[in-house]
Amino acid sequence: MDFFVGCPTSLCNQPLYLNTEEKGNKSFETKDNFDLSSTYTMHMGRDNSNVFYALEYLRFLEQTGHPFRLQNVTNTKGLHSTVKLLAPYYPHWCLMQILIAQDNKHIDLMFGRVKLYELSQEEVDDIAKEYLRIFQIVMKNVKPENFFFAKSIYEQSAVVLPDIIARLCYKCSINILDEIFDSILDLCLSNVRTNFKGIRKIFKGLFEAFSLQDQENRIEKILQFPVDVDRMSDYCDPIVFISKPREKYVLDIEIYNRILFQIKQTIKEAENEKKTSCSESFGYTCTSYYTK
Repeated sequence: MDFFVGCPTSLCNQPLYLNTEEKGNKSFETKDNFDLSSTYTMHMGRDNSNVFYALEYLRFLEQTGHPFRLQNVTNTKGLHSTVKLLAPYYPHWCLMQILIAQDNKHIDLMFGRVKLYELSQEEVDDIAKEYLRIFQIVMKNVKPENFFFAKSIYEQSAVVLPDIIARLCYKCSINILDEIFDSILDLCLSNVRTNFKGIRKIFKGLFEAFSLQDQENRIEKILQFPVDVDRMSDYCDPIVFISKPREKYVLDIEIYNRILFQIKQTIKEAENEKKTSCSESFGYTCTSYYTK
């Protein structure tokens, strides 16, 4: 589907300009003169026309109200090159476009391994604090009934933000990791967990960043997470990410009984679901047999 209906040809062709390979200008140029001498020219700049194309492209989309995504229909022809060109100058503007497009493939342009390697831990901590603040705002504003189709910028953000935060975990300080861990616990105990996609990635990042001792110190908090599996949000009990301890953990009796009760409840619910599924299948088979 083409969203660009009735737009000027020059603007409609901007994604094509942005996707063309940028030609590098020569830094040094040699010119042979008629008198057999040579003139050497050194170029101290670069052609930034593609940057201006990208700015015009985003401005055009905002002025005309053309989104990168309408429900499950996407139009991201120029998004990759636009984010690549503008991220060094307008990171928040580029982030908004990624959130609206709900496209995790473009996160590498802003939070890839090379980009994170170039940042110090203090810089990553500052970025993580900012995104954690955004994460908490989103968590308060998403609506649980919109878990399948995003109807606001908050639901669109919930699709992409977990992937960004998961990447930041690998270089954060221990204090910021604890803040992320607390926020994820609040999310997983709420009724909007299903709105957020890729929670498993955050757990993976956290537990690879936590040392064995860090994990042991947080075992009681880890056991507060639901004993559950949710395919929609890619959630699973974070206990599966814990490294094997040198010695068995000694739990408080109340915590032990609570966890044991949760496990029993989960097993019981799974068995009931299985029985219900079998009954429905049997009923459908009988109906099909006797109506023939």
